[in-house]
Amino acid sequence: MNQLLLQIIFRQWDKGERSEADVQRRAALPDRYPLERSSAQTLGSDNIVIDCHGDDRLGNRLQYRRLADHTLQIDRFHIDDRYLAYTDDTTWQTLDSLREPWIQARYQWRYRVEESGLIYWLYEEVILNVARAEQFQAAIFISSEPAAVHASLAAPTSGKPPCLAG
Repeated sequence: MNQLLLQIIFRQWDKGERSEADVQRRAALPDRYPLERSSAQTLGSDNIVIDCHGDDRLGNRLQYRRLADHTLQIDRFHIDDRYLAYTDDTTWQTLDSLREPWIQARYQWRYRVEESGLIYWLYEEVILNVARAEQFQAAIFISSEPAAVHASLAAPTSGKPPCLAG
């Protein structure tokens, strides 16, 4: 059975964590991990595995949905049987085909947060690793380099991540 293996990593920080030391600390963090089947979410009779890592300061940051055409929308990414696409809230852009061994896409942005009477900017980097495999492979993202890295994606135009929009 062909599986879609997804790993999404969130790195979040606020205005007080923008020093050079903070930037270097975040840059030293891995952009891929072994897949953790025990903590991963599965969809579609286990042929889609979603493994989430990183920060979630507001709770419930990971949002995804299966669409009527059996494609998957996860955060600002859209994945079908063959392609990965991205939206900056204005248009969808096809990034790449789902090719071996795997591909990576990433973007940074900030959004306004109101919490406990305080208003602040929450900065965020989102990294998505995507692979197709005949079976679950825990080391797929750490045993090889990606076929492509899409790191120059346009920042989203909305003020809230998809999970908080409404």
